Amino acid sequence: MNKAIRCGTRASTTYLCGLETAGDFGTRLRQEALRRGMGRSQRTALLGDGAAWIWELSRVNFGHATEILDYYHGREHLTNLVQGLAGQGTSRADRLLDRWEDWLWQGEVDRLLQAAQRQINRLGTKRGKTVVTEMNYFEKNRARMRYAEFRKLGLFIGSGVVEAGCKTVIGKRAKQSGMKWTEAGLLNVLNPRCALMGGQFDDCWERRSQN
Repeated sequence: MNKAIRCGTRASTTYLCGLETAGDFGTRLRQEALRRGMGRSQRTALLGDGAAWIWELSRVNFGHATEILDYYHGREHLTNLVQGLAGQGTSRADRLLDRWEDWLWQGEVDRLLQAAQRQINRLGTKRGKTVVTEMNYFEKNRARMRYAEFRKLGLFIGSGVVEAGCKTVIGKRAKQSGMKWTEAGLLNVLNPRCALMGGQFDDCWERRSQN
């Protein structure tokens, strides 16, 4: 499993990469967070795109963390819900999306769910697979979508910086046309690159020299 994770603050970023299970990667991620001072911090946040393995990683390694669902993934699911209720490209869907997106931005997921349920009840909308799936999605993640509260605390609500890190740190170096790698060769390139771009190259080189 190929992953790159961003750890740090707005002014400080470190990177980890690996070819391993999510469980093993979670252990290394926790070690990096502790090295970065998690044990002394007042608050820890874990931002994810909604994948079940990320929340399991959080449960095992960061039980005290504030879990945040990436806002833009949440908005994609909101679009799916609206289209399931009102059809794709309809004026009614546009009106619902405009109103409900404001609620999502404010983290008013309960209000959004109540409005969706009223649409189902009032219009007799058939609870198709899409509607059922998306209603369950918002129910399950409501605590991770308190976006107004998270913004007030100064926490990230979007995972764009993570995805950008995957592209610039990993993809830009290792996914060029015609490239083929062995696992050992890939890690021999990417681990120093992560250290270099995360401002840890000198420490990494010193530890390597001592081995």
